[in-house]
Amino acid sequence: MVISKKPLALLLSLVVFFPSWNNCADTIELDNNNFNQYLNAEHPVKGRYRLIGDIDLSRFIPWKPVGNTSNPFSLILYGNGHVISNLEVATLANNTASGLFGSLQNSTIRQILLKQPKVTSTGNMSPTGALVGELKGSRIEEVVNYAGTIKTSGFRSHAGGLAGSVSDSVIRDSVNTGTVLTTGPASTGGIAGFASRASSLSNALNTVQIVDPVQNLYSVPE
Repeated sequence: MVISKKPLALLLSLVVFFPSWNNCADTIELDNNNFNQYLNAEHPVKGRYRLIGDIDLSRFIPWKPVGNTSNPFSLILYGNGHVISNLEVATLANNTASGLFGSLQNSTIRQILLKQPKVTSTGNMSPTGALVGELKGSRIEEVVNYAGTIKTSGFRSHAGGLAGSVSDSVIRDSVNTGTVLTTGPASTGGIAGFASRASSLSNALNTVQIVDPVQNLYSVPE
C-alpha cells in the first residue's frame, strides 16, 4: 500500500470547493427526489450518475447499504461537490459490509461530502466506512467524511473514515474529520481501515484521533 500527503490547506479546500467534471450524454442526473429510486439496496441500477443537488437521507433511516459482499455493486458517481446528509446505518449480521454502499467493485466516485454520517456494525467480518464498507478494484477521489461517526465491534470488522476494507483500489485527495472506533479485533484508519498492498492512498488527510482499544493502537493527526 502506498500512502502520501499534501499540505493541510490544500486538502481542507476540498471541503468548500470542487471543480466541475465533464458531462456525458448517458449520465443520469440525481437529486433528492430520485436518488433512492436508482440507488437502493433492493434494486440498485448500475450506471453513470451525477448529483445535481444535495441529498437528504432522513426519509430512509436506517439506510440499507447498496451492494453486498456476495453481489458487489458497480457505478460511476460524480458528486459535483454536493452534500449527502442524514446517513445512518446500523447493521447486526456477520459478513455485512456497511456504509452508504456496502460493497463496490469496478466503480468510480468523485467529489462528495458526507455530512455527519453515522455508521455502526456489530457483526463479525463486516468492514465499515462512511462511503463504503468494502472497496474492490475501484477509485475514490475528493470525498469528505465531515464530522461523522464510524464504529465496529466485531471480529475483523475493519473501520475507516471513508472505507472499511480496500483492495486493488485508489483513494486520493480525500479527507476524514470524523471519529473512527473499533472495540473488537480489527484494523482502524482515518481513510481506510484496512488496505491491501495493491491499493494506493495518496494526498489524504485525517484530522482526528483513531482509537483501537483492543490492539492499543492510536493514530494522531499530523
